[in-house]
Amino acid sequence: MLPDADTLPEILLDLAVPHEDIDDLVALRRTLTGDAGAMRLLEECVEQLVRDIGEVGAEVPLAERLAEAGRNMAFRRRRQGTGGVQVPQWLTHHFRGELYQLGRLQFFGDPDLPPAGLPRCTSVERAVGDHLRAGGHWYVEHGWFRR
Repeated sequence: MLPDADTLPEILLDLAVPHEDIDDLVALRRTLTGDAGAMRLLEECVEQLVRDIGEVGAEVPLAERLAEAGRNMAFRRRRQGTGGVQVPQWLTHHFRGELYQLGRLQFFGDPDLPPAGLPRCTSVERAVGDHLRAGGHWYVEHGWFRR
């Protein structure tokens, strides 16, 4: 389930995890793999997290989804000076394909929601909604709008 300790640093770097957190995460991996109960819990959590991947919206490559974890860790490091993830539940939406990202904006999507029902509270919501109501398309995996 977990990459071995030799390949983990490279994978974490690919996910944009801050350099200063990598050694701690590799050490934590050793602690985790030495605890059978913790490994069982990890397997259960991962199974629950990924059980519906691909069922909501367009298929997004797993690496793209996991990259949000690295960005989130980098944000926390910049803001608080410590490693970790600020709000782990937020990442669940990315991993399951329930949260879409358009540039720096992140929002929940509902493929069954008709464009007429989209919110219009902000200028971005109005722009996206107007585009879709006019027959335009939004390509989730790239964040592109096209008519």
